[in-house]
Amino acid sequence: MNFLSHYFKSAINQQPLFNAGLILPDMLRKDIRHFNAVHPDNPETINSLLKGCHQHQLDDKHFHASIIFEQWLAFFLKEINAHQQLVNLPRKWFVAHISLEMLIDRLLLQHYPNLVHQFYKDLSALNAELYAEFMALHGIQINDKQLRRWEQFIASKYIVNYTCNQLFSFSIWRIMTNVGIPNVDRATVNELVELLQKLEESFFLDRYSLIFDLNQIGT
Repeated sequence: MNFLSHYFKSAINQQPLFNAGLILPDMLRKDIRHFNAVHPDNPETINSLLKGCHQHQLDDKHFHASIIFEQWLAFFLKEINAHQQLVNLPRKWFVAHISLEMLIDRLLLQHYPNLVHQFYKDLSALNAELYAEFMALHGIQINDKQLRRWEQFIASKYIVNYTCNQLFSFSIWRIMTNVGIPNVDRATVNELVELLQKLEESFFLDRYSLIFDLNQIGT
């Protein structure tokens, strides 16, 4: 769920559809597992989106296999297990994983406040007609609910609110609810966000090193 870090890592200037494609694998996780190969018979717009999708998957492969991510995740899991209010949290590894990725987006937003505005500007290049065409290429006839989900993601600009602790907490809770993690109340999620804040103040205090490390992965 690290939307902004994918954009930060791999976005190409003045290629908004490629940049929108960087976000689609996380947005379409339940609908598309395997994205089509780039093909010369495809419209250039579709191939740009596909290239972005493939870049996202490559970046994920490098990031999740990196020593940096393994160290961060192991440290965060240790902190969760040591926290009395979080000891019974279900699916701890997954929760740690998505929370850590969202924390990285939050830190990027704090350090590069203008990045998120260009992020949403590029996403808006993927209009409803092209979105439907992309889905149809993968055998999915888009419905109104799927289209509204994409339009709402752009319109709400909810990543902008990651700097607000309360809204950041709500975003984590919503994702945990959407993926079916049972019996997680808002109070527990608030405890999780408090722990993330402590990580910001200690483990991720040197943001320049964090950004440098992110840029080095896969190079």
